[in-house]
Amino acid sequence: MSTIPTLEGITSHIVQTDRLKVHVLTAGPAGGAPVLFIHGNGASATFWEETMLALPPGFRGIAPTCAAMATPSAAGGCHPRPERHGRGYRSLVRAMGWASIRSSATAWAAALS
Repeated sequence: MSTIPTLEGITSHIVQTDRLKVHVLTAGPAGGAPVLFIHGNGASATFWEETMLALPPGFRGIAPTCAAMATPSAAGGCHPRPERHGRGYRSLVRAMGWASIRSSATAWAAALS
């Protein structure tokens, strides 16, 4: 899906939520306990690749890219204001069908986790 090369063991997907299409990188077993990795300003899901590959067995790392955070000129439904950003992540959690998640974040995005 992505034109950015990923590390071996990382898979690129597009997930349709009730708000927008989200590009996510994943690692680990499909049925593993989900760990959502949230990047901060100037970064993308790629920031989390090595961390996701280092997760213990039984965990599935999921790192969405928010275009408005990765490239400030990008549009498309992902907004850098925390309350809107948070709604986008809740929408992704619903679309993935998760009852519960663990999360990790950088910068101010940590307030969303």
